[in-house]
Amino acid sequence: MSIHRKTQSKKGSWLSKFWHWLFHNAQPAEEEASLYLQPPEALPAGQPCAKDYASVYQMLDSRPALIAGNGGDKGQKLSVYSYCGVVFYKADTLYHYINPGIELSVGDRVLVPVHIHGGTQLAEGYVVSCGDYLAQYVPYPAGLASMVIKKL
Repeated sequence: MSIHRKTQSKKGSWLSKFWHWLFHNAQPAEEEASLYLQPPEALPAGQPCAKDYASVYQMLDSRPALIAGNGGDKGQKLSVYSYCGVVFYKADTLYHYINPGIELSVGDRVLVPVHIHGGTQLAEGYVVSCGDYLAQYVPYPAGLASMVIKKL
């Protein structure tokens, strides 16, 4: 005695479904070509009017000259400051000092003033960065920054 079971048709793997979707849902070549952008139409023949260019040149001539650091004043001189980033022993904060012209490089030890509780003491630190900055972009205001005393 055999039992005959009803079995469902095989559903197929994801690969066969993908293969079927890929090749049976493909668009004909003429429909595919219409999906792409068509080239733009040709420009009309003739030269552009000279008065169109005149307004552009006039606008370019009237713009202010932009030079870094002049602030719009023609007489103001460009001022550049040399700053050093200094880190102290057992401190992970970077402090910036003005370099008065000493030949410093990253890794040098320097003696700098430190302001603690209203007093000033001298401390030894390590230079971790050196750079020149325009007056408007210094890391610490030039009037408030201390100077490096000497290289150790």
